[in-house]
Amino acid sequence: MLWKVYFWLMVILILAAVLVTGPDVNWRLHLVDLFNLAFMITGLVGVYGYAYKRRLASKAFWTFIIIASLTYQVAYSFILDQKYGAAPASSTIDGFSTLIPIIPMFIALYFYVFRSKLLD
Repeated sequence: MLWKVYFWLMVILILAAVLVTGPDVNWRLHLVDLFNLAFMITGLVGVYGYAYKRRLASKAFWTFIIIASLTYQVAYSFILDQKYGAAPASSTIDGFSTLIPIIPMFIALYFYVFRSKLLD
């Protein structure tokens, strides 16, 4: 139940972020933000699979997604968003604050891939 609430809360937050602050004046998203959005959506698909007990892809695919997404999210929070993002972070504290809401996503993905029997 908790993971279902987290999933829908994150869907609402991502939609709000894209609709309210995502595009610039010309309705373009920065390439860095598009990659971030792609990783977030892919991660949330995994959270959906874990929360609703659905097998959505192979274990190898989700293992790759965890590694790639975690690497990208850390790079995005501390390096890329500060240099290229639409709303640059100003400090390390800002970098951590962007990671806090997605830490549960990585926990759910870990449980989905390594603790759940759904992908065996």
